[in-house]
Amino acid sequence: MAENGATVRTGDGRTLAYAETGDSGGAPIFVFHGLPGSRSDVERSFGRDVLAGSGVRVIGIDRPGFGASDFQPNRHFDDWPADVAAVADQLGIDRFGVLGYSGGGPYVVACVHALPDRLTFAGIVSGDGPAETPHFRDGMGKTDAIMTRLARLAPPLARLAIAQAAKQAERSPEKFSRSFDKELSPPDLEIHRDPATRQAVRELFLESTRQGPAGVVHDYRIWARPSGLPFEEVDFPVRVWHGDADAIVPMHHAEYVVGRLANAELTVLPGVGHLHTLERWREFLSAAATASQPGRAAH
Repeated sequence: MAENGATVRTGDGRTLAYAETGDSGGAPIFVFHGLPGSRSDVERSFGRDVLAGSGVRVIGIDRPGFGASDFQPNRHFDDWPADVAAVADQLGIDRFGVLGYSGGGPYVVACVHALPDRLTFAGIVSGDGPAETPHFRDGMGKTDAIMTRLARLAPPLARLAIAQAAKQAERSPEKFSRSFDKELSPPDLEIHRDPATRQAVRELFLESTRQGPAGVVHDYRIWARPSGLPFEEVDFPVRVWHGDADAIVPMHHAEYVVGRLANAELTVLPGVGHLHTLERWREFLSAAATASQPGRAAH
């Protein structure tokens, strides 16, 4: 496990923070966190040793302004692949898989376009569709629907809202958790009822905003604008999983992304919401590791 303070310096002088968990000798899979989220979400949610011996080496990176990564003004989705490559190069990893969760989904598309020769696998779990998705906010969680508007039209108000939420998470943990409960579908409420999960969700929010709200708000701002992602130019296979009971990111987001990609496979998860159990995460990561085995890498 890399220490949570592990960093790499980018070509433009920024610091990127990253962390590892799972099997150090396994297939390297970069997991892109949600919005909010951080480099250590997998470990924070399931514990340091839970993926030991799994055959998967999970690497998480804080996006700019999240956790311990420096803020990057004016960034877009297509700036992310260079950051991923910088961490992979520091770790001596030539080829790797990418798996994006929720708000990390569009960043997978950016990497598949920019780094196809380095990828062994690409997957999206409960992923956001871009702003150009028809009926973009229909069925979206209340917080995301509000924040995608505020971040684009009134960034100072958006930063204030995130800062207030962070204070609530720190000072009134159960009130913060109950606020999140209101956005969840019944399957997600069942998962979020577990005290350890409630704590992990609060901790990942606090870690994502440890430098303040700017990184989270900028991520919302990127999401709320036309993505500029060249979906039709992507030939690399992309696996997409999405629950049909997701009340945070609606199913039509996944359908839109899959419809624009030339080589994508959508797996609908019946009765599943936006949150996932350890068993499901093992399935997602196992699929990534299997595709990444020598001789089985996707092209």
